[in-house]
Amino acid sequence: MERKIITTNDFYDVARNNEYFLWHFLQKDQNNTGLEMFSYFDVKENIENRIKILLDSVNIPYYESYTEDSIDFLNDLGYPYSKLWNSVKIEIPTYIKSSQLFSPLIIGFKRHKNIVSTFDSCYCLEGTLELIGKLNPEFLLNAQY
Repeated sequence: MERKIITTNDFYDVARNNEYFLWHFLQKDQNNTGLEMFSYFDVKENIENRIKILLDSVNIPYYESYTEDSIDFLNDLGYPYSKLWNSVKIEIPTYIKSSQLFSPLIIGFKRHKNIVSTFDSCYCLEGTLELIGKLNPEFLLNAQY
């Protein structure tokens, strides 16, 4: 099953070639944050990559891009800028990378149509399972555990 890093320029080819697919939009350096999920392709010492474990069991095409590089594309899909970028006011002097202000999300597509996203539930493994089930339950019923 295809697992690939792409850009929004690849959308029409991906949609034409896949009836269903997941597209994960990440923060840059997300594997260095405290978020539960990170890139399928990253390895963290002593921490299991939960998205990789899930996707190695579920036969669904999966693609990755950065939210920061896809902001206009995501807005055109109907995700408001205010949900894609969090301007945080911090009381305690703390350094936060600007790339970490972009919200990660996973979107389930049926061809060119945005069907469901983790904005509809939660950006977590359980939310991703729910997303896959809503997209097409056959993916979960045919999973190889």
